Amino acid sequence: GECKHLQDINGKPLLCRTLKMLDGYDVTVVTHRPELKTVSYNHFDPENREKLLNTVLSTKDLWDRNRVTFLLGDVVWTKAALQKALRSEKSLEFFASVDETFAITFRETMFDRVAEAAKKILGDNREGTAWELYRTLADIPLDKEWTDGWVHHRISDRTDDIDYPEDYKAKVASGYFEGM
Repeated sequence: GECKHLQDINGKPLLCRTLKMLDGYDVTVVTHRPELKTVSYNHFDPENREKLLNTVLSTKDLWDRNRVTFLLGDVVWTKAALQKALRSEKSLEFFASVDETFAITFRETMFDRVAEAAKKILGDNREGTAWELYRTLADIPLDKEWTDGWVHHRISDRTDDIDYPEDYKAKVASGYFEGM
């Protein structure tokens, strides 16, 4: 019921904190939540947002630049980790911890391959997650119950994807995000 993107991190809603870090970049916020549209950036309301990969595919008309970067909205970024994701020179790169994806970035040369992989995953009635996309593009079988420890770029600083609003509150109360 609570919007994770609006959780207070060091005195600012998470989304506002991330967008402040993106000042100077051409950003489109992909959201269907009206309370997130108050932020002064371009907005795109995905037609099908049932699964992450549905959202990725629904933005394909916006992939008109040299590179596309999807930042997952419930991630508390450090400046260093965010800069790495935004400055990636690779044709395809995933940024993640051991078990959570934080961002996906890909260049025009990968547009068709990313779209085909996403369609295949969704067509197979999978969850439509970033990990499934990563594993498909890296030719790692999806039918195994394991998560590989290798990603194109592993983030191991205090950048964090938190799954529930109460977890944000506990981390804030512990001082985890201070100085970020």
